[in-house]
Amino acid sequence: MEKSKCPEVRFKHFNESWNQQTLGDMFLPLSNNTLSRADLNYDNGQIKNIHYGDILVKYAAVLDCRNDKIPFITDGEISDFKNQFLQNGDVIFADTAEDKTVGKAIEISAVDDNYIVSGLHTMAYRPKIKLSPYYLGHYLNSNAYHHQLLSLMQGIKVLSVSRTNLAKTIIKYPSSVTEQTQIGNYFQNLDQSIALHEKKLSQTQNLKKAMLEKMFPNVGSTQPEIRLKGFNGDWVNSQLSNFISIKHGFAFDGAYFSEIETNLCLLTPGNFMIGGGFKAEKFIYYNGEVPENYILQENDLLVTMTDLSKESDTLGLPALLPLIRGKTLLHNQRLGLISFDNDELDKGFLFYLLQTESYHKYIVLSATGTTVKHTSPNKILAFVCDVPEFEEQKAIGQFFKQLDKTLVLQQQQLQTLKNLKQAFLEKMFV
Repeated sequence: MEKSKCPEVRFKHFNESWNQQTLGDMFLPLSNNTLSRADLNYDNGQIKNIHYGDILVKYAAVLDCRNDKIPFITDGEISDFKNQFLQNGDVIFADTAEDKTVGKAIEISAVDDNYIVSGLHTMAYRPKIKLSPYYLGHYLNSNAYHHQLLSLMQGIKVLSVSRTNLAKTIIKYPSSVTEQTQIGNYFQNLDQSIALHEKKLSQTQNLKKAMLEKMFPNVGSTQPEIRLKGFNGDWVNSQLSNFISIKHGFAFDGAYFSEIETNLCLLTPGNFMIGGGFKAEKFIYYNGEVPENYILQENDLLVTMTDLSKESDTLGLPALLPLIRGKTLLHNQRLGLISFDNDELDKGFLFYLLQTESYHKYIVLSATGTTVKHTSPNKILAFVCDVPEFEEQKAIGQFFKQLDKTLVLQQQQLQTLKNLKQAFLEKMFV
């Protein structure tokens, strides 16, 4: 048994060397079409069309024609495409992309209608030999196959691979159809589990978004649409300036910024998540002297003052700082540190109030700048909001804190599955 022709991880009872052929010898190229998105619709038609974009956006390696949403060709006639219809087991490549996803492929599964492929950047193939369902789709998305494409890519900003070069790549597969089946089913089950976890995460994200709208009063109302049990009465209209102050960050000297990781981390708007919240990445490391009153503490509440995105995705939004062992977080410029002037406003309640759509809309509309948007402490403090009694504030903060814990757990579970898939994509193919 040749080690180079066998995967590192293998199902029991299989020990034969894998077969290999060039893609050009193993596949027949299929006809392509030059239809654009303008020729398609999602409502009705006789023929469905798989486009370049349908390949790049799909995480899974198999396109399930029963469940994936594929558009129709507007006014498409069967007689015009009858020799081009796809079959189960056909594969489609995206031959260009702005990153190394060029060469991403999907396998067609569960064909229940008339499907064709179109687009200048798609290449469709049909295997000349019968392979087990799901095997090809996952093999073609493995590192074992994709590393062959790296030396064949052309271009600088936009990468591409030609049909001629694609034909030179080597396809490897077990001689045993049973082994092919077990590999294909294993990855297909992983993809289905990932899809279910993504759906669950999306549902929780949508629930939080809906509750942020319904558990805070609408403009002109003194009570929210949805209220926690045991609370009643009107909320009091007030400005944030009646409860809090906001301190600007320090302009740390760029001469002491470090490309080498240190324990001193300057926070930037890049550490804020879209919608609000903290992310421990994109730190700027620092190795200079630090003013003591610009060292941040666990559970400090900060807001962003600057945003570079077109939609001002994080402008004015909050983050509560976690404890990051071995790191000291520094209060950098372009961030505001919130302090509480009295005991009338709960920090948890304020954290989620600053994530509401009405607050963010106010901040964006009052922002200055074109390419770079800016807000200020005064503008944030001038925000007019409705505030309930302190006990209800705490209860609302706890409700959303539990939702966020659920979101973090679901994100971790999803990432674990994706990491597992990536690990086995490297170890179960050659």
